[in-house]
Order: sequence, then C-alpha cells, then structure tokens
Amino acid sequence: MKKTGRYIAVFMAAVMTAASSAATFANADGLTSDNSSVIAASATQTYALRDLLSEYISRNDIDAWIVNDESMPRDIVFVGYYREDTDIPIDIVTYAQSKGYEPQLINFLQEDHKKGGLIENTEVISRLIAYFISQNKLNARIVPEAELLEDADRSCVYVEYKADKADIPDMLSAYINERSIAPELVMTGVEGSLSKQSESDADYSFEEFRQLSEAKVSALFAEKGLTEANGNILWTAEKAAQEQRLGRINVLLQPNPFPVSEPEIADYYAVCWEQDRFSSALGLSEIQFGFKQNEPVTWGILDGEGRAAYNKYCSCSISAKTADAREAAELMAAALNYVQLNPYFAAFHFDYLGYNCNPTETVKGDANCDTSADMSDVVLVMQALSNPDKYGDNGTAEVHLTAQGRKNADMNGDGLTIGDAQAIQEMLLHMN
Repeated sequence: MKKTGRYIAVFMAAVMTAASSAATFANADGLTSDNSSVIAASATQTYALRDLLSEYISRNDIDAWIVNDESMPRDIVFVGYYREDTDIPIDIVTYAQSKGYEPQLINFLQEDHKKGGLIENTEVISRLIAYFISQNKLNARIVPEAELLEDADRSCVYVEYKADKADIPDMLSAYINERSIAPELVMTGVEGSLSKQSESDADYSFEEFRQLSEAKVSALFAEKGLTEANGNILWTAEKAAQEQRLGRINVLLQPNPFPVSEPEIADYYAVCWEQDRFSSALGLSEIQFGFKQNEPVTWGILDGEGRAAYNKYCSCSISAKTADAREAAELMAAALNYVQLNPYFAAFHFDYLGYNCNPTETVKGDANCDTSADMSDVVLVMQALSNPDKYGDNGTAEVHLTAQGRKNADMNGDGLTIGDAQAIQEMLLHMN
C-alpha cells in the first residue's frame, strides 16, 4: 500500500500543565483517593489505558484511533487523528484524567495525509471509510487484504455492500468527494463480487482435511508456521476430549468482517459475527457442527518479542452434533485444527468450568481467580479501577472482578486501590 502519509507529533503544552496536579484514581465504589500511590509508567498500565481509550473513542464516535506501532515506546499510548479538530486531544486527555491517568501517558499524532489536494494514502482512506460506515451504520464493509481476489490491485481500497442497499455507492461517492479522497483508489461492489468466496487457506475441504493422518496435519502446520510458540495447538481426539471434560474450548475470531444484516444492530456486531456466518466462513457443515456466539473477548496475542497486543475478538463455541463420544472427540479435534488454517482465526480461549472463584480458595493477589497470581491480575485491578462498568464486580466483560477476586487483590485490607496493583506487582518481582 502507498505510504505517502507523514506523522506530526502534537505538542500538548496547554493540556499537559494539568499533570502537575495530584493524580486521583477511582476506586470500585466510585470514590477517589488523593493519596493513592501511582504505579510508574509501565506496559501494564498502558495496556489498561489503551483499552479504556479504545472503548471511549469507539463509544463516542471520535474521529481518532489508537496507533499500534511496535517501533514506538510501549509505556505511552499514542492516539492518531486526521481531522482538523483541536478538541480531540483535549477531550481524550480530559477523559483519561477523569479516570485517574496522568496526561504524560498519552501522546498524539496528527497525520499529514494530503498530496496534491487529494488523499492518496490507502491506510488513511481505509480508516476514513471505516469510520463513515460505522458512523452511518451502513451495510457495507472494507474487504480485508486476505480476502481479495488474486488479481486485485493491492494499492486500492475495496468496499462491498449488501445488494439490496443500492444507495450505498452514491453515499460513498459523495463522502469520497467531500473528504478529497482520490476516487480511483476506492472500488465498490455488491457483497461477494470483490472478495474470495472460499475462506479456507487449507487447500482442502473439511472432509478432505479430516482424512489426513496426524503426521500430515503436523507437517502442514509446520509448513504454514502454525507453531506452539505462536499460540497454535495441534489437537488430537484425546486432547480435545480431555479439555472438554474440564470446560469449554472457545475459538477467537477476528472482529466481524462482514456486512451486518440490519443497521440497527451494527454496533453490537462490530466485533461479534451474526450466527449464520460461522458455518460458511469456517468451512464447517451445520449438519456436523453447532455454533454458539459468545460475548466479545479482549485478548492479548503475543508478538515476536513476547509482548501482548490486546484487541477485541469474536468468541465462538463449536460443538459436534453426535451422541457418540469417540466420534465427537475426533470431529472436534479435526475442526479445531482446521479452523487454525482460516484467515479469521486469532486464538483459543478456554472457559473452564467453575472459572469464577471458589470462596474456599484464596490466593493472595489472584484478582481474576485462576488460582495463581501473575501480571494478568495487575492488569485486571487496573481495568476494574479505571472502568468499573466493564471490569468491576458487576462488569460486562467476560473476565471481571468478582467479590472473591476483590478480596484476593486487596493486599492490605483497606479496600481495593491502585496501591494494591502496585503491591501485587512488587510481590511478583520478589517471587521471580
């Protein structure tokens, strides 16, 4: 893709003066503590802040985005924006401060994306059009590069829309003209006209794949770089049966890439997939398998240096439609291996039975109740304090703070504060 853009760092002197005031952190009861200790800027803190700002930007339709660039410092959250709107940085910093974060943890990048009067940077064009589609709840989507036809020009942005929504091309054309986007860099077409119909990267149908020996499946995984170090799992019938006895194996898929059937439900299906998409997109027959959509999951995928990049994913449970236990285990092993060849696959997420804390078991610092204390507990405490509606006791997130988790994480018995996150972090350092 063309990269004609140039980033300009925005100096926030007027905003940053507020940093001299003492930071306050909201506790789970909605109160604040002026004397709470502040954890030094760290990847743990910025992960929580990044998630908080991402949700705030999405919820309020702000014309900005979180910059995910591995070359940038990990202890600062970079926010990009491309409109001449000086209120965006101020709004975001003000919101972050209201949640107890210091302004120094945020930096802003304003993109200089015009050349010759027109926007020709396809990354910027994609963001602009994605924002327009979301803001207007259009039944359209930008076709991911992995789905483009072999002969597609990769220097263009492709947009597919529902065939019965004939007004969408005109709306897009008017927006392209309004925003000075180079029109030759945007291609539009009805759903399925610009993208591959077959989603699998396996070169096999599921039935063909199912006939492969374990050795051949292992060789195929090695050929495609699907290794344990990258989070992939080579499933056997025995392993699938064992894991299903312990709990539920969920497949995490990329956020919904398909047009949504009705504009009214577009917000909910920004991450989740509609139920009728799983079978065809994953290449698994509804005669053999059932699919259950779960709530979105925020998950960290490790990069090549062992750092987790957090994002929201669609969680789907797959079940074999057979009463024969052995056949069910074999079908599940084949299906779980097969989906890893799919471009939409992101990771596995295990939902073990009794995941919520057993009140009789307490592990000091174990905020997420997985029977051990680690950095994920520090992250959860930070998230619960900064975003209690999502991660607090009655939060909507799949992994949120429970009453027992709060008790475990309260390191000194004075109620959960930011100081407890620091205490858990210090405990882990001494343990290591």
